[in-house]
Amino acid sequence: MNNREEPVRDDELGGELKFHYSRAERLRKRHRPPFDRKSSLLFRRKRRGLIIIVVDIFLVAIVLFYLNKPANVLIQKEQGDLVYEFNATGVRGKKILIGFTIRNVGQAEVAVNPGPVTVRITDRSGDTQTFQKPMEYSTILQPGESSSTIFLLSEEQLPGSGLTELFYGTDTQALFSKNIRF
Repeated sequence: MNNREEPVRDDELGGELKFHYSRAERLRKRHRPPFDRKSSLLFRRKRRGLIIIVVDIFLVAIVLFYLNKPANVLIQKEQGDLVYEFNATGVRGKKILIGFTIRNVGQAEVAVNPGPVTVRITDRSGDTQTFQKPMEYSTILQPGESSSTIFLLSEEQLPGSGLTELFYGTDTQALFSKNIRF
């Protein structure tokens, strides 16, 4: 007798057909091994769909975070004993903080001349917005000290992105220039 199901006539039962069942043959034909009770509860068939949904939601959240990520730029430039810093940061309340800092990193005191700090933002269409604050008085910076000028701008008045340039004093050449997404 082989392991296949073959009909066998039983003359005592009035000629009815009987089939012989072979469990080994049935298990051999299975495409996957039988369920193991010791397998991880995390990847059982019933929970697999839920896990895929959770992972999808997590990936969408990451993509949305990077699409709506507020501006966060910090650039430094060193000239002698002075370090100039440009900082553009998104803050709560749909505001953009643009800061310009002059820091003395030398061992002696340094006099910083007064002059206007100008921020110019040009969007892709060529529209330009200019913001200016004066540094009204001369400042003497001791070693390790700094002086800052802060602009707090609303996101509604700014373009989605643009070339942001910062000018210090009467210079016609931008001290900092960077494309920023607001």
